[in-house]
Amino acid sequence: MSEACHVHSYLFVPASTPDRIPKALATDAHRVIIDLEDGVGVDDKESARNGLAQLDLSQPVVVRVNAIGTSLFEADVEAICNLPWVESILLPKVESALHVERLRSLIPSRIAILALVESALGIVRLDEIAAARPARLIFGSADYLADIGAAFGTEVLSYPRTRLVIASRAFSLPSPVDGPAIVMKDVDAIRADSHDARALGMGAKLCIHPAQVPVVNDVFGVSDEQRDWAAAVLAEAQNHSGAFSFEGDMIDEPILKRARLILAT
Repeated sequence: MSEACHVHSYLFVPASTPDRIPKALATDAHRVIIDLEDGVGVDDKESARNGLAQLDLSQPVVVRVNAIGTSLFEADVEAICNLPWVESILLPKVESALHVERLRSLIPSRIAILALVESALGIVRLDEIAAARPARLIFGSADYLADIGAAFGTEVLSYPRTRLVIASRAFSLPSPVDGPAIVMKDVDAIRADSHDARALGMGAKLCIHPAQVPVVNDVFGVSDEQRDWAAAVLAEAQNHSGAFSFEGDMIDEPILKRARLILAT
């Protein structure tokens, strides 16, 4: 089971506000993403990048660089690829396998690549992107909606979310990461959006505010009740050679596979 399967929440913090980075790391977010892209103004890009070398972090983090094709991409990668606390690079606006391969050619093998897909073209090309073996696929839902000219809604997000799930599974990648809820502190709305994504098979979610983190962890994590059920089902399966009834439900191999996955998460 990939370590990424245990990461359910990714919390953004701008690289231009280094005082907020320790605060982000002190939350229950499973990973913090230090952002050099959208979270940093144009005039602050260089100073934010240079400031990363001054950080002495004891926890692994993700860094989002600026996109391939911008004048900032190579300088971003060069500045961070030797920092020992950089576990992964979040590559935005991925639209082809070549984008993943280009980044891979510039970084040491210890650094994983997270592919942020946030356009119609990226969704169409998901199979080739997944075949390039990023560590995980991530959905940039806000940019995707802007790209297709649609407003936020469960229906319009169902197709790209499902495509990400299918591509991830087909190429043996961890379950993909959903985009952030558009509301920062409305717990009910964050929970509803997270449940919509989880029901389609997404395995984690981006967070843009610390208040989102506990909700996301709760929805995408595995409860004690689920673990107890999975353990009981698998224990009962030892007494049967085929399908069997358990607590009124029919249990067969797909259900046993789900139980094993719960215990492995």
